[in-house]
Amino acid sequence: MKPSTIPAVLTGAWLAAVGSGETITEGHLDTVPGSCCPLCGHAFRPGEKGHTNPSNGSVTFNDAPSMKGGCTDPVCDACIIIWGKRFLLNLSKTIATLQGMWSVASNNDRAHFLLHPPEPPFVFVVGLAKQQHLFWRTPVATSRDVFPIRVGPHAGFVRRKTIESAWRLTPELLQLVADHEAGGPAKRSAPPKPSKAASTAQPHPFIRLDRDLVHPQHGILKPNVRSFLSSPGAPPQMRVFDQLTALECWGLAAIYNASAIADSPPPPITTAAPATALAA
Repeated sequence: MKPSTIPAVLTGAWLAAVGSGETITEGHLDTVPGSCCPLCGHAFRPGEKGHTNPSNGSVTFNDAPSMKGGCTDPVCDACIIIWGKRFLLNLSKTIATLQGMWSVASNNDRAHFLLHPPEPPFVFVVGLAKQQHLFWRTPVATSRDVFPIRVGPHAGFVRRKTIESAWRLTPELLQLVADHEAGGPAKRSAPPKPSKAASTAQPHPFIRLDRDLVHPQHGILKPNVRSFLSSPGAPPQMRVFDQLTALECWGLAAIYNASAIADSPPPPITTAAPATALAA
């Protein structure tokens, strides 16, 4: 199924996360049946009302290239909600589902949802700066196996099984690389003793993993790893490291740095409200 760019299905989750003191009223502008919300692309139904477009006249709005319509066209209920201050300031690292919203700010939580994504539909965003418009620019996931993520200005798809396979194969790959360089089985190092001051980061085969996705060496394999993967003795399953996208390498950075990866999700930030709870 082609992923939807319409966050309207998550209106209940958006409503539950509205900040205190903010009131979301019912739409008051007539819409043309078949026309769409200029932000998310939601197709208006006959008789559906829209809201005044908040981007109209804004001198600080710079996401016009992501819009599906003009700045004067009415926007839908969902987009008027997620334009609110709480979404722009406090909910920039979250995953939203029909049941509510969860934080993905920490490595542990991010790793959990990358390896155990929720049932779709859901939206997965990680902001890199304050007041970034993320939710209406991000496709809604329709699968747990291949799903979209937005990290600041970068958006793309992540393959869950690919990430999990690379993560689980990492220790074996590093040992095979050591064996390859030694010309035979290399000495197995004893695991280091736990230390409160020691990093919990798992060793990995990359030169650099950049959480902001801007470093030119992000996701590039180390030369000795590349040499091994090009050798005749490289097991076929290790080819997964040649197939990772920049966003999948970004996801691996969280998994490698997680101190613990739970099978169950953390407590939600909010629980979804009825989507009909707009104030009259």
